[in-house]
Amino acid sequence: MNTAGSFLRLTILCAVGALTACSGQLNDSRYATGSNSLVASSDYQALYVTNPDQGTVSKIDVETGDVTEIEVGIEPVRIARAGDTLFASLRGERALAVLNEVDGQLTVSARIELGAEPFGVVADEKGRSVYVASQLGGTVDEIDVETLTVVRTFEVRGQPRFLALHPSGNHLYVGSAMGGILTDLNLKTGEAAEVSMPENVGADPTTLDPVVLTPRITGDLSVSPDGTALAIPTLFINNTSPVSPPNLDTVNDDDVMSDGYAGGGPSGTRRFNPSVVLIVTNHDGKLRTDLNDTLLVQGFGRDQVIASYPSSSTFAPDGETLVLTLEGSDANLVVSVPDSIGDQGVNRQGRHMDAAVSVMEDGMGGSTLLFSDTETILTGSAPRGVAFVDDAQAFVHTGFDYSVADMTFEVAADRIAGRQQNSGHGRAGNSTPIELEVVDGDEEFTPSGPDPVIAETSRPVSGEILPPDLAEGRALFYSASNEQMALPGASVSCATCHMEGRLDGLTWQFDDGGRQTPSLAGMVSMTAPVTWNDEVETVFDEVVITSQGRMGGKGLAEAQAMNVAAYIDFTPLPDTPNRGSVSDTVQRGKELFDSEAVGCADCHSGEALTDNERYDMFGMENVRTRGLQGVAASAPYLHDGSAPTLRSVLTRAGDGEMGTTSMLSQAQLTDLEEYLKSL
Repeated sequence: MNTAGSFLRLTILCAVGALTACSGQLNDSRYATGSNSLVASSDYQALYVTNPDQGTVSKIDVETGDVTEIEVGIEPVRIARAGDTLFASLRGERALAVLNEVDGQLTVSARIELGAEPFGVVADEKGRSVYVASQLGGTVDEIDVETLTVVRTFEVRGQPRFLALHPSGNHLYVGSAMGGILTDLNLKTGEAAEVSMPENVGADPTTLDPVVLTPRITGDLSVSPDGTALAIPTLFINNTSPVSPPNLDTVNDDDVMSDGYAGGGPSGTRRFNPSVVLIVTNHDGKLRTDLNDTLLVQGFGRDQVIASYPSSSTFAPDGETLVLTLEGSDANLVVSVPDSIGDQGVNRQGRHMDAAVSVMEDGMGGSTLLFSDTETILTGSAPRGVAFVDDAQAFVHTGFDYSVADMTFEVAADRIAGRQQNSGHGRAGNSTPIELEVVDGDEEFTPSGPDPVIAETSRPVSGEILPPDLAEGRALFYSASNEQMALPGASVSCATCHMEGRLDGLTWQFDDGGRQTPSLAGMVSMTAPVTWNDEVETVFDEVVITSQGRMGGKGLAEAQAMNVAAYIDFTPLPDTPNRGSVSDTVQRGKELFDSEAVGCADCHSGEALTDNERYDMFGMENVRTRGLQGVAASAPYLHDGSAPTLRSVLTRAGDGEMGTTSMLSQAQLTDLEEYLKSL
């Protein structure tokens, strides 16, 4: 498949006159190259979708809409197809479920044991190998489809979560949930190489000074069908500029955009910049990191700018368009892929969309982000995955209303193509403008833009099992488009920093110093008051302060805030690597932890492993003892994030300011560390 959109990239990678012989592309351009929550059958007459809450996988007949649902295990999150065999990662069971059709019935035929919290799963087009990323196990396993055995295991840093496989089968790309780490696994040599994400610059919301943005990989990766580009859903974050104190009195004032996490807008780049990073690959799958673009993605609908972290990426069969799901905005974005990725000449400058850049008033303030040409498709709640059944028809899985819908992709793609043709600029032409208009001569900015596309009627694939209060609390926790919860267009929700109730691994600058994002997993109310400074009495109070005072929301009703707080307490603890282990190493570590000489248990005791008292330590006053449940999944550590690993925490504790470890040998420190990984 050598489309016009892929031609310029292919000419870089293949010898002139040998394009038709260039390998490394899919035989079936609809085949999924990245991990996904939704996958099509080999004949594209059926769709299979994971239902994590219910522990099931559903099959949907594309033509009739008929649905069958089977139990597969605890928390199936992603699904892949190798030939006619399906593989669903069971995050809650450290296993991979193998599914087959037997006499017309979908059944679980086998289980494969894996590391802690298996998440992303992808299979090669030939149906020979399946790859699974175990997020908290820190591994990626290669599984032989014929024997259903693990043949190779790769260690990957930063909680490996998202996968994409190059069509050649020679390179596997791994996106980690922490640290913005992209790992390229060379499957021919077995070598693993960490790849630096592109450096992008934003502007301080107040001073407009240049600020280097921190990358976080936020969704499922994908590779174009022709094998020439890798797409990485990414959030570029300004966690360097100081965050203003919460100010509930100014929440409805015109200057709310300068407050807290909602800072940015007309005077500078936002704190949260939803993007997709595109990196050129060669026919073998080797990344050309010198050829890359970062496309800033946003849309328009519901009379607001739509922007939140992209939770997945899926290339259309033509390779010229990319579909991004925006989990926090209940929307998909159809993105035009540049013909020439990483071109530093006229074409790249032509992609600085004048109309879109006008959103920033005075330009990008030094930013290296490029605006993309997009169309918005409004969907059900929390879109997570996309699957194509032909060149023009795609379906979207929405996770919170347990449904699958035809996303009317062809309408959105035709709009982009028509706009580019009329502009005379081809695929590098201007996007439809999103304006920020002055209202009544004052400083209130009101967004306006093109009408969005609406996904067709959803097909339920499972039933709601959460109580209504938790279901509403979860929807609000994830929402970046509900005006009560957050300022639309600021690209922020509770889940932006606390994905699944956990943490982003970042340290934020406040007026009184750096504060590391704390994990909210488990029952946070057991350790109230909350926050590092022990300032807020209840989780409910913190919900109000954060949503209204920091995220720019207009204010929640009391019942809504209570439901968000209830959902936070409902989020489960992570499955830490040594959970349940009774090994000699863990037992020796527990004895050290409980010993009077080391003193850990003096403060970390009880069900939540905290005495809930306040202490002065490491330069901060009145720090409440943190609970240690799930501590292995919550790096970095200490209030300012200055300890990157558990081992560094134990080393810092050598001076007696937080226990005493100076007398321990390296072997004993290892025992103590392994015990902490079991909590």
